[in-house]
Amino acid sequence: KFYHPSNSRIYFYGDDPLPARLELLEDFLGEFEALNQAREESKIQWQKKRDTPWSIEQEYPAGQDGKPLMTVNWLVNDEILK
Repeated sequence: KFYHPSNSRIYFYGDDPLPARLELLEDFLGEFEALNQAREESKIQWQKKRDTPWSIEQEYPAGQDGKPLMTVNWLVNDEILK
């Protein structure tokens, strides 16, 4: 129920061609049947809007390549934030 591709959220980044991405997904997911109830059961709950921007800074060991890591995230909705 919980460990099934129907519950997954798959994100790509970069400028690789869309057909290559779709072929990759088909290679990994083509053998699975869709679970009809998974969309509702794995729904991501709405987050409350914050009044001010915020950040979290954490130290972590560098990877083998020594490159730093930074992420930037936005809260997005299907509706206008109020």
